[in-house]
Amino acid sequence: MNKMKNFKRRFSLSVPRTETIEESLTEFTEQFNQLNNQRNEGEEPWAG
Repeated sequence: MNKMKNFKRRFSLSVPRTETIEESLTEFTEQFNQLNNQRNEGEEPWAG
C-alpha cells in the first residue's frame, strides 16, 4: 500500500500544472497500468 501512496505522490509532483485534470488522470492511468502489468508479469498464475 505504501508503494501506491509513494507512486501517487511522485506522480502528482511530476505533472505540470498546465495540464487539465482529465489529461493528468489519463497519464496517471497509463502509468498505473504499466506498473501493474510489470508487477503481474513477474507473478505465477494461481493454480485453481
